[in-house]
Amino acid sequence: MSTYNWRKSSYIGNAGNCVNVAADRDGTVRIRESDTPDVKLAASSATFGAFIRAVKADAFGGSPQTEPAGPRTPHPLKKRLT
Repeated sequence: MSTYNWRKSSYIGNAGNCVNVAADRDGTVRIRESDTPDVKLAASSATFGAFIRAVKADAFGGSPQTEPAGPRTPHPLKKRLT
């Protein structure tokens, strides 16, 4: 069993609820929610990089802290609940 060096964003400050990220020896990126550390996701570094670029480009419609200014077209990968 591997021991990971989990990191969190410096942007989060002292908040307890955040996402932690760690790199595995084979380059796989491990992701977990600090509230549920036993549940982990894995992604290739390329996939994780693409996700980070999409978040920075606001491809998913704004962060929970900031509402988008004005109407938005839904992202084509985002499913709508009906």
